Amino acid sequence: MKRILVILLAIVLFASCSRVSGTYVNESGGLYEQIEFVGNNSCNITTLGMKFPATYRIDNGYVYVHTHDGADMLFKIQDSNTLVGDSFFNESTYKKINSPSSTK
Repeated sequence: MKRILVILLAIVLFASCSRVSGTYVNESGGLYEQIEFVGNNSCNITTLGMKFPATYRIDNGYVYVHTHDGADMLFKIQDSNTLVGDSFFNESTYKKINSPSSTK
């Protein structure tokens, strides 16, 4: 029984680290200001004050973001509230911000 509980806990922890949702803001205010996940594979990237649509996929603890102009980005999922840019142009830490509905 104990073994089953350990396995179930591991599955729950793995599943929670493999999802992203909401808006993550660049703590250092770099080129990519924020990323907002709006669906199962859709997101918006804000850069220079402008939002651009993109798609994403999650694989092996990383979020791969693909934009229409080929400016692909890679984020390591550190935990459910933190993404770390993992590419030459984006090594910033992104923190999840609370949505207005979660503060009610």
